Amino acid sequence: MTTVRPEASGDAEAIRGVHTASFPTPAEARLVDLLRNARHLTVSLVAELGGRVIGHVAFSPVTVATGAGGVGLAPVAVVEEYRRRGIAACLIEAGLATCRDAQFGWVVVLGDPAYYSRFGFRPAAELGLTDECGGGSAFQAMELIPNRMPIGAGLVRYAQAFASLGSQRVAVGPPVPGATTRTPDVATPCRLAPRMRAEGSVFFSPFIERFPPGLSVIISLWK
Repeated sequence: MTTVRPEASGDAEAIRGVHTASFPTPAEARLVDLLRNARHLTVSLVAELGGRVIGHVAFSPVTVATGAGGVGLAPVAVVEEYRRRGIAACLIEAGLATCRDAQFGWVVVLGDPAYYSRFGFRPAAELGLTDECGGGSAFQAMELIPNRMPIGAGLVRYAQAFASLGSQRVAVGPPVPGATTRTPDVATPCRLAPRMRAEGSVFFSPFIERFPPGLSVIISLWK
C-alpha cells in the first residue's frame, strides 16, 4: 500500500533522490532544497511505499502585483518504476486539498493542459494571468476558494528560489520510451527569468508549521 503524507524531517535526502532520478539535471532537486531552506515549501508531500519515498510534490508561494498570494505547483515527480499508477495524481490531489484547507485561494502550474485539466486547471490567460516563462496554454490556474482568484492581475511571480534554474530549459517530463509525448508523472516550471527579485517571495506561510502537534495526514492509495 502506498501512502501520501507530509514531508518529515528525515525525508530531504530521499526527496532529493526522487528528483535527481526523475529529471535530466539536478536543478529540481536543488530547487526543493532552496525552497526548504528559505521556508518556502508551503506544501510538501511524499508518496511512500514499503518505507521508501517514491514520489514528491511541492507547492510554494506565488504573488501578483495586487499582493494576492497563491501557490505554485512544482515540482512533482514519481520514480520511473512506479509511474503510470496514478501516484502523481494522488500527490497532486492531496496537495491541492491541503492548500485549500490552509486557506490558499488559488494555484498555478506549468504543464501539460491535457493532464492538468483533470484537476480543474484552465489556461491562466483566460483569467488575465501571465508567467515569466512564456508558457502560453501550458501556464494554468485554478481557484481553490470561491472569489479568491486575482482575475486580471497580470504577471505571476514564483518564489525567488526558482531563479536558481538560471537559463536552463527544464522539460515538463522525461521522454517516455516508445512515445513522442512526455509523462505527466514529472513536472516543473521552465526556467524563470534571472530578473526574479526578492519581491517574488514576500508571501510566506510554511506548511509544516500549519500542522498541530500529533496531527497525521495520511491518504491511503490502493492503486
